[in-house]
Amino acid sequence: MKIKLFNKKAEGTGLTLTQAIGIVMAITAIIALTYIIVRLSTPFFGKQGYDATKNNFDELTDKVQEMLDEQGVAVERFFPYFIGADYALMAFGAGDNSIDAAPVSKENPYTILKPDFCRGQACLCIYKDVKSGELEALGDPGTKDNNVLHCKPFEGNILFFTVEKRTDPRLLFIGGRLGITPPDPPFDRDATYLYIAQMSIPKKKIQNLYLEKREIGNRIYFYITIEDDETQRRHDVIKGKETQLILPEEPSEEAEELARQQELEELREKARGIEADKRALDRELDEVNRRIEELE
Repeated sequence: MKIKLFNKKAEGTGLTLTQAIGIVMAITAIIALTYIIVRLSTPFFGKQGYDATKNNFDELTDKVQEMLDEQGVAVERFFPYFIGADYALMAFGAGDNSIDAAPVSKENPYTILKPDFCRGQACLCIYKDVKSGELEALGDPGTKDNNVLHCKPFEGNILFFTVEKRTDPRLLFIGGRLGITPPDPPFDRDATYLYIAQMSIPKKKIQNLYLEKREIGNRIYFYITIEDDETQRRHDVIKGKETQLILPEEPSEEAEELARQQELEELREKARGIEADKRALDRELDEVNRRIEELE
């Protein structure tokens, strides 16, 4: 007796075996194509949030180092930058022992302690597994380094900073108010300058950053912000496309004195931090020696 596994034409459907197989193959192809598109649509082809975040962080630090190596003023426009969910970018100046982060949902800013890896240097750091409302651990000496994924140190007396902008806060930095006022000119004394602290941005996957480096007196001012009309104007001035210059060829005596006073205060703060670290190490050493004596 012969058994029919599949009618040449399915009853009531009008489908032949060949047509049914073709439909299955088409559906399979669509699923495979959808999977490929999703994988390739990750910013900068990163396989996961980590890959894209780390790759973009490396690109950013390479660009910063390239600009630091340039003589005089350096500027970069439309620098694409991506940061994944639950990651954070923090920037510490050479004289900073800590920075402030002030999420829009919190009245008082968090204190973010500089990682031990960056002690005595300016650096950019990327943190993992952090959310804007859960930054307490980054201000605890015992846990401040636990979420650090990578840090890139830089030589020189560098001050990293950004500016407050009154637009959608999800597109902007959440750093607290900068402890030092950048000189005017070339920066606006009426603006509010902030430490660089940025969390992931849910609705804007890739940002265009504006980067500007200036050496004034004995300090390097490194300015990072989001591209807008103001950064267009700054770029045009620097490149000589406008007649009005915003920086004199030589810093004024007032600017030099201000920079000297600011550096003096930073050094005093740094000395206080080192002294505090020394006392903590002395206590730890005493405890270790005590334990050695007990075991002997």
